Amino acid sequence: MTPTLSDAKVALGILGACMKKTLCEGKFLRLVDDDGWEYADRVTGAGVVCVIAVDGEHVLLVEEFRRPVQAPVISLPAGLIDRAEAGHSQETAIEAALRELREETGYTARSIQEVVGGPISAGMTTERLTFFVAHDLKPGQQMLDAGENIKVHRVPVQRLSVFLDECSKRGAEIDPKIFVGLYFAKTHGLAPDPLPWLRRLRARVAAKQQGNVATTAVPVANISSRDTRPAAGERNAEPDRRANTDDALVRLGKVLNWLGLTIGFLCGAWVLVCIATLLGVFGYTDTVATTALLVAGVVVGFFAWIAGRAALYVFAGR
Repeated sequence: MTPTLSDAKVALGILGACMKKTLCEGKFLRLVDDDGWEYADRVTGAGVVCVIAVDGEHVLLVEEFRRPVQAPVISLPAGLIDRAEAGHSQETAIEAALRELREETGYTARSIQEVVGGPISAGMTTERLTFFVAHDLKPGQQMLDAGENIKVHRVPVQRLSVFLDECSKRGAEIDPKIFVGLYFAKTHGLAPDPLPWLRRLRARVAAKQQGNVATTAVPVANISSRDTRPAAGERNAEPDRRANTDDALVRLGKVLNWLGLTIGFLCGAWVLVCIATLLGVFGYTDTVATTALLVAGVVVGFFAWIAGRAALYVFAGR
């Protein structure tokens, strides 16, 4: 009888099993030696799910103290796919994603879709990770296990870089899977793409207000493997250039804000004059023209004030 391909696969599987040996096994993990290659195998889980939960222009992040790194970690909601137990079938990945989102954040998703999956660290563990994008969210109460302490952050996507920079400065670790998740959220049209220039500008202004312009975060898209270290003179000059630029932008924001307020106050005075005219204080009787001028004063004053506040927010971060 001629051996078939399936017979060869079975033989290789048996041979591989014979070459594997368990070095150590705990309650949750197993350390395996496979022909000299040591790796970890998850005992209790059938995989990992990670949820990019987009709520309008916000993304949900969680913060939890992690013992292996001895620090709080900012990450996306994530967790294990439960294996089959007595009386319970194995959980599907999408069921696990919805459950973990509800447990860790309190939010339930009316819509969720799988976007990508793959190994987490192919050289160290058999564990595989599946990303889901969830939207159309409904807030609720967290359902944490005993001993869990998870803080939920609902972060505007436009301010994510600044938020993560602030978390890093206070000692929190940042899970890079956040950026992977946002990439897929954007490709599915569920998260606004922050304007790069505005993100860098707001980050620099926020850093300046904290007295630390030189530690401004660099957008991930601008990081490359080439050596970008400036010369000694350039290193000394760069913070000064950024500080001067930030000071000019803050002053510009303040000037535009005062200009908007001034125009708004002038328009307010104009509106009062128009109202007095309609009441006959000045003896002018052209009601139609006076009403038109009154409406124009209200509209111009309102938009001048809005424009001034917007300029202060964009350029001065206030």
